[in-house]
Amino acid sequence: MDLPVRFVLPDLAVLSIAQHPTRTREDLRRTRSLDGRHLGGGAAEELLEAVAHGIELAASELRVPPAHELDQPNRAVTTLATAYVAQRAGDLELDPAILATRADLVDFMQDPPHGRLAGGWRNDLVGEGLQRLAKGMASLSFDGRGALVLEERSFRPVDR
Repeated sequence: MDLPVRFVLPDLAVLSIAQHPTRTREDLRRTRSLDGRHLGGGAAEELLEAVAHGIELAASELRVPPAHELDQPNRAVTTLATAYVAQRAGDLELDPAILATRADLVDFMQDPPHGRLAGGWRNDLVGEGLQRLAKGMASLSFDGRGALVLEERSFRPVDR
């Protein structure tokens, strides 16, 4: 079809099928973001065939994108950074994705930091706080009202 995937199937549907491979038309009907317009004209059968083919592939035949350095060992770093960005976005009444996507956070957490957060207005709003958090100079805590606050780090562990 020579179209971006999201023009054929919504991103959420592709992700859902990848995480929980569909095996029947009923599975497809229960897949989030899929509806009749995506499954007509033989598309449902083609999709089920593609999923079945993928399931049968040997591990050596899989083409998986390279894992980014922060994907596994530092997942907690990315999770904490995402929470901080979400809180700042809420405080500023912005969509968190406008401030930083997960990819932006991964790029920024490199040494040296790069990407959209490394300079400009995004750096002013969240980059400096993220750098302090990543360097251990600041910590996130709850403010007692359900919001997160970035604070100077005390270096006094509570759990030992």
